[in-house]
Amino acid sequence: MDELQQRLATGEEQAYAQLFDQLSDQLFHYAVCRVGSRADASDVVQEAFVRLFQRRRALLDVENLNAYIFRIVRNESLRQMERTGRRLSQLNELYEMRSATLEHVGHASDLESIESVESVAAALCELPEHYRDIVELKTFTSMTFREIADVVNKPAGTVATWYRRGLEMMRVNLTREIRHEQ
Repeated sequence: MDELQQRLATGEEQAYAQLFDQLSDQLFHYAVCRVGSRADASDVVQEAFVRLFQRRRALLDVENLNAYIFRIVRNESLRQMERTGRRLSQLNELYEMRSATLEHVGHASDLESIESVESVAAALCELPEHYRDIVELKTFTSMTFREIADVVNKPAGTVATWYRRGLEMMRVNLTREIRHEQ
């Protein structure tokens, strides 16, 4: 257990601020990918830190602090979706973002870049949830397969396999989309 984790376990406010500064951007981005809304993602991250504080004594037994907090965010994301009674369609949100973005785009190269990003995001959204979760964690955080395995409570080999399969499914979907547009 490192010094930060010990300070967190004692409830030291500065330690929570330090952890928030270190991980909040990654946690927020992960939560946005999970719940599909920036406002809900902000709530999820905030609630995750509340839960972390409430369970601070358990930190003495935690082997991987980063994986532990990402697991809390993952679980809070699921709770958030249950609380709101909805599972936002990420594809619908992408199309809404695209419409809003297209109103502000002036250059064709900007439009092509936006469409490329949207195509990749749409391919990610089309993945089965267990693959998408792994691809999002690997892509948007600096976590290793072992750390991701701790978050999703699966063996590291399974995580690596699901990551490769998810990427392959995305590649197939994107290739199909490109061929269809030609």
